[in-house]
Amino acid sequence: MEPVFYKLQWHFSERFIGSLMALNGILIGIVAMVLINYLEGKMHVLIYIVGGVLLGAVGFVLLVYLPASVAGALIIVLLMTFGEMLAMPFMNTFWISRASEYNRGEYAALYSMSWSAAQVCAPVVGGVVISYGGFSLLWWALCGLSVVAAGGYYLLYRFTRHSQ
Repeated sequence: MEPVFYKLQWHFSERFIGSLMALNGILIGIVAMVLINYLEGKMHVLIYIVGGVLLGAVGFVLLVYLPASVAGALIIVLLMTFGEMLAMPFMNTFWISRASEYNRGEYAALYSMSWSAAQVCAPVVGGVVISYGGFSLLWWALCGLSVVAAGGYYLLYRFTRHSQ
């Protein structure tokens, strides 16, 4: 929905929007493995997930408050990308660490199905939210969901840190 927002609300050109989306992939390609290698083992993986999800939440809030500008869009993409780089790899690390040799496939299947369901349902649900309350409602809802998810990951950390 972010590219649609940039087109409809901030009136960016499709070329610029494509460049923003490419920036996400380029940063992940250049920075992610180095960052993950540097961070791995320094803190519990759930703390990285909490931080990444909260960076995403800040990005959603900035979509509401920042004025339409190239600098604002770059800041948002950077926050979202670094949030993604913190959260996503460590989510995989966490579920793999919880699975045994005998049920790892079940964990992988559940994780993949959840991810796929989100990819299919999110545009539809996001479109409905936008039709009722506009992009601001969507960004606030996603921010709220992110904060709740970060809280859930933190609680998971509190209950599992001794078992790792």
